[in-house]
Amino acid sequence: NGKNKYKFKENGEFTFVCVDSNGIEHRYTAKVDYIAKKDIDIELDVKDNINHAIVMVNILKNEAPIKAMYYIPGVKTIDDAIETGILIENNQFRITETDNYTVAAIDEAGNKVRKDFYWKNTSKYTIDVKQNIGGTITPKTPEEIPYRGSQTFNILADTENGYDLIGLKVDGELVEDIVIVDKKQTTYTFNDVTENHSIEAIFKLREYEFDIIQPENGDITPELALVEHGKTIKFDIIPDEGYEVSK
Repeated sequence: NGKNKYKFKENGEFTFVCVDSNGIEHRYTAKVDYIAKKDIDIELDVKDNINHAIVMVNILKNEAPIKAMYYIPGVKTIDDAIETGILIENNQFRITETDNYTVAAIDEAGNKVRKDFYWKNTSKYTIDVKQNIGGTITPKTPEEIPYRGSQTFNILADTENGYDLIGLKVDGELVEDIVIVDKKQTTYTFNDVTENHSIEAIFKLREYEFDIIQPENGDITPELALVEHGKTIKFDIIPDEGYEVSK
């Protein structure tokens, strides 16, 4: 009746089959060479967050519906981005790494558009250095660490005052594979930093055990003695009746 309509979404050759009131079939072929062949553009809005950015994608000046949008790290061609890129859903995507990125889109008419941009992760992190009696961790107040940066700490026990280094905690957890040299020093490096951390050394005051050899004609008390470095201990030497301490 002349009122039926069909909306083409892509170029190509299309065949329509119509049956009239007498049951006679009619075939019509339509060749479509041009659909919405107008310039399209991409508008990007990059919003920084902690550790990442959200990229909002807005397609401008297009009449045909958007078929798909993709993004890919690096500066790529339109075809590379579409063929090997990551599908963009809900007109946005999330990035974390410092890099160039390419955004590409294709609409139902086959029109393609691309745009590349550079983004740098400027997040910075702190390491809380917890100093304990018995030694030091250096640097004591490290500078902020950039995203995926590193920081090395030197840990040294105060051996002159009788302290040994016996362990190290990172983020509150004991580090099991730490190598301590001569019970007094070690190093620890935070690599590929993407969050805040803490570090704490465990020092212990040395203890000395006294080997008490009891005499045949008397007693020495206490019989066992374990004394911390720098502390004083008193022994009582009591001879049996009829004996005296000669030396």
